[in-house]
Formats: sequence, structure tokens, C-alpha cells
Amino acid sequence: MELSAIEIGIIDQMRINPSVSQSKIAENLDCKVDQIKYYVKRLKDKGILSREGSQQKGHWVVNSDIEDQ
Repeated sequence: MELSAIEIGIIDQMRINPSVSQSKIAENLDCKVDQIKYYVKRLKDKGILSREGSQQKGHWVVNSDIEDQ
């Protein structure tokens, strides 16, 4: 499965800090928050990402199948 540079960056940020916010990811990747929201939704739809817990207290989970790439 081909991933864009932004998608790879998002996954990397979530591996480093699973409780990172989308606004912090946008800041770290020098992107707009709306771009991050778009790509996060795509990654969730592909089954690569999921969110456990609430928006404030939850964390991101990267699918173990993609972690080895």
C-alpha cells in the first residue's frame, strides 16, 4: 500500500507520541490542521490508524501490520 509523505509523517509522529494532538502534528510537519485531519481520516478508513479513548484523554494506535514498513 502506497503512503504519501504526509501519511508517513503522521504515522511516525503517532509512533513517537501516541497521545499527540492533530494540531501538534500539523505544527511538527509544517502543515495545516485541516490537511492532517484529512489524512488521518484516510488512514483510519484504510485501517492503518485507530483512536482509543476520548479525544482529550485517548491515544492513537498504529496497526501492527504497517509498523514493520
